[in-house]
Amino acid sequence: MASTLHTLHGDGVSEHFFELLWTKDELNFGPSVNIPDTIIFRYGKPTHWYFTGVDGKMKKKNKQNLLNVRIEEAMTKRALGCDVVASYIETTEGADESNQAEGAGALSRIEYFDRKGLHDFLYNRFKQESGVLQRFIEPQGTSNSLVRAIWSPKVCLLERRINQHQLQDQRFGLYERAVTYEGPEYLSVAAPLRGEILPSSVQQLCDEVVQHISEVSFQKQQIARMVLNLKVINWLQHGWCGWVGWT
Repeated sequence: MASTLHTLHGDGVSEHFFELLWTKDELNFGPSVNIPDTIIFRYGKPTHWYFTGVDGKMKKKNKQNLLNVRIEEAMTKRALGCDVVASYIETTEGADESNQAEGAGALSRIEYFDRKGLHDFLYNRFKQESGVLQRFIEPQGTSNSLVRAIWSPKVCLLERRINQHQLQDQRFGLYERAVTYEGPEYLSVAAPLRGEILPSSVQQLCDEVVQHISEVSFQKQQIARMVLNLKVINWLQHGWCGWVGWT
């Protein structure tokens, strides 16, 4: 069980969400969610590293693995044709409006890294604020896309947005090619969700997450509203849960 209980109230990035997802219940189970390598930074230092293992269970690396060289290797070793390898969601009081995440208030902004940018971020950049570094998951198609689930006890609404640019089109910057919900609306478009399997699977995932967090927090965390951004790859794999909001 988690040693310290943190509140999930509020909008934007919640590092405690990952902690509660990782925490196992009394039967050593957790929700079926696939998390790519996700490193929590607090005041510029990496403090937690979450990922989903080959057995499908969410895990956390030992603190001795929180080294720049190992983080860089994990973020880049599976990169294929795409030059985007990672994203960093920073919590800061002075976020620029053009980079603010939708629904995250004035406290969150996102940036994307290629290999060179990631290396510079890890080794050279002064990081005063807290944030979440996450390995980028390449989309199924030629443009980046996300599915957003807006969950409440009575309804689960699904949306999808696709970036206007092809991910390989290097006439545009990384940010312009990668953002969806996290950026201005003109950089992405709404797209329909077809079929019944995806909506029902996402609904089930949201229910599992809410129930799990309630159980591992001993009913002290009862989610009334939750927003998850998910990526679907190959089959239904929930690759990105970086932006999470509760009210």
